[in-house]
Amino acid sequence: MTKDKALAELDQKVMLNFKGFLDEADAAGIRYTITEARRTMLTQVCYFLGGRGMTTADINLCRKAAGLYLWADSENREITWTLDSIHLRGRAMDIVPLDSQGKTNYNDAEAYRKLAEIAAKHGIEWGGNWPGKKRDGPHFQIV
Repeated sequence: MTKDKALAELDQKVMLNFKGFLDEADAAGIRYTITEARRTMLTQVCYFLGGRGMTTADINLCRKAAGLYLWADSENREITWTLDSIHLRGRAMDIVPLDSQGKTNYNDAEAYRKLAEIAAKHGIEWGGNWPGKKRDGPHFQIV
């Protein structure tokens, strides 16, 4: 998702905070991709169903209706703990660092640390600082 598209999906009350954050990350030379900003309730429900005893085939019925890619059985795991995500209100983005080949690198702790430092200057909370199971490295939000 492009930066402009993601920013356009956000609540106007937080859009300028995120724009400043992303502009500063760009200026610092941090390579990233935005995987999601505002999400629909249907998408949230599909995410919530994972890892809660439903078959992958049943979850994929939801994912297909939401326009999401279909899961393999190995992907059927819990990926969210809530039906009340900040993404639903357009107050969050999921951002993933890119490696030198332009591929997503969910394990780049140094890039996430740099992104989190910049985000904090713009009043944005990083999900990577959350405790235990709720820890969410790609997630940046303003509540």
